[in-house]
Amino acid sequence: MKPDVPETRKIVLFGASVRAAAQSAARAGWSVIGVDWFGDVDARQACDQLFVFQNLQSSDDWTTFHQTVGGIPRLQVGGLDHQRIALVEHLDPSTACNGPAVRRLSIGKEPLEFAKFCVSLPISFPPSFGSLAQWQGWNSNRTITNQEPDPLWILKPRGGSGGVNVQWVDLIDIESVDFEKFFVQRFIEGTVYGATCFGDGKRSWVVGICQSIVHSNSDHPFSYGGSIGPVEIESGAISSVDHIADLYVQQSECRGMFNIDFILDSGGQLWLLEINDRMGASTELIETAADVSLVDRAIRLRYGESIPWKDFLLKNSPVLCKRVLYADADQRFDLSGIQQSYPSAIRICDLPADHTLVESGSPICTIIEPFQRESSFLEPSGLK
Repeated sequence: MKPDVPETRKIVLFGASVRAAAQSAARAGWSVIGVDWFGDVDARQACDQLFVFQNLQSSDDWTTFHQTVGGIPRLQVGGLDHQRIALVEHLDPSTACNGPAVRRLSIGKEPLEFAKFCVSLPISFPPSFGSLAQWQGWNSNRTITNQEPDPLWILKPRGGSGGVNVQWVDLIDIESVDFEKFFVQRFIEGTVYGATCFGDGKRSWVVGICQSIVHSNSDHPFSYGGSIGPVEIESGAISSVDHIADLYVQQSECRGMFNIDFILDSGGQLWLLEINDRMGASTELIETAADVSLVDRAIRLRYGESIPWKDFLLKNSPVLCKRVLYADADQRFDLSGIQQSYPSAIRICDLPADHTLVESGSPICTIIEPFQRESSFLEPSGLK
């Protein structure tokens, strides 16, 4: 017997940032309790109540938290690093309402499992190592030719989001890698995409695809800089994404939303990076095109409801650009100044309180505006 969608229409949303998901749920009439890292003004406005991770310190804080969220269904909507993942230990596992119902596949975070997943698909997976022994086995078996340039390598965290802790790594230092928290992956040059997908336990739907923008500075060379979408990609690549989504749902019995990150290189080869059983950073652009609450659809699928395919069809919508603004120097947040600087913005999101100090290198806010191909920061991005 399938469970019923809660009559109270209450939901706990948690992740690094819950703003977009809270706005999506609220538009469908859900009463949202949010838990995130930033506590932005518009996240608070979308939630009935918002807890901020770093403010949950004392036993009294946790008592209040438990009393507030106890028994309410919860949905993870953003990444969690190793510091924040302790939050999950404070949540009743029976209230989880997203992702695979039978078992979770660590697609992208556990290299060996990911490699097995990719074997039956017409795609590639960047060589990746989750332990020193895996690296040593690969290194002892590889064939080196003078014509082949030395590959570049990156260090990726097993938790987290937004590429914040992804770094370049020299294999001369591989013995010092903490493989409990990180894994090593070959760098693939190309254009990065994210596909917003849904599953009902048996079938999958690829609703829309967005191109990713990578923001790079000396401390964080692979930070999330935004998305462009929905975009079209060539039919062969679309077919491969469909295969990936189908296989993921078949193996995990996923009911709800998931996101596929992949790269298309200059030769048209698709490289699968990871699959996250949650909302993607670009999903709000797909939601704008679909003109429905995708978070609401994800919750209803988890509770066994049937969602008509037509509910996921994208309307005729202009391509949008979601751009994360980063501070190039310490500054105070000034919303009026941002509005004057970006008059074409449809929405300005992820808002700190006015006059909040934003440190150099940190995100200021997010701009959503019509995509203009001539914009200099919108060169085909990829991980460059």
